[in-house]
Amino acid sequence: MSENNPYAAKPWLSHYDEGVPSSIDYPEMNICEFLDNSAKDFGGRTAIWFLKNKMSYKKLKDLTDRLATALVDLGVKKGDVVAIMIPNFPQFLISYYGILKAGGIVTAVSVLYTEHELAYQLNDAGAEIIIAWDNQVRKINKIKDRTRLRHIIITNVFDYA
Repeated sequence: MSENNPYAAKPWLSHYDEGVPSSIDYPEMNICEFLDNSAKDFGGRTAIWFLKNKMSYKKLKDLTDRLATALVDLGVKKGDVVAIMIPNFPQFLISYYGILKAGGIVTAVSVLYTEHELAYQLNDAGAEIIIAWDNQVRKINKIKDRTRLRHIIITNVFDYA
């Protein structure tokens, strides 16, 4: 244990309740496998509850698979960056998993970004596709010529409400 690192002694463990292990074993799998397994094992259970509507794990998996297929059809391949510009809506999760399943890399973009900040992040990340909330279209259209964007996919707050 290093004297210079106060965290090496793991002082937080002294605050754990009796019987709580200091670490747990968990399966080595990618995050998409967790969703797929949840859909298989708990398909009818609620995965998302949004604006008084529920979406099951099975439905979430189906939508992410369909989006992944659509992204591959648009040319997304392993390592390509796809931006998500959606607040905390079901579409963010659908997009996140869909991008990963297509082999892409997610860059999450804040809906609060200015045009300058948006263009900077899209260029810095190398995103050629953005999946966005429809109220961001005007901002995206103003900066798209200064980026590598090839495709803009739009969603509405009520698409899954």
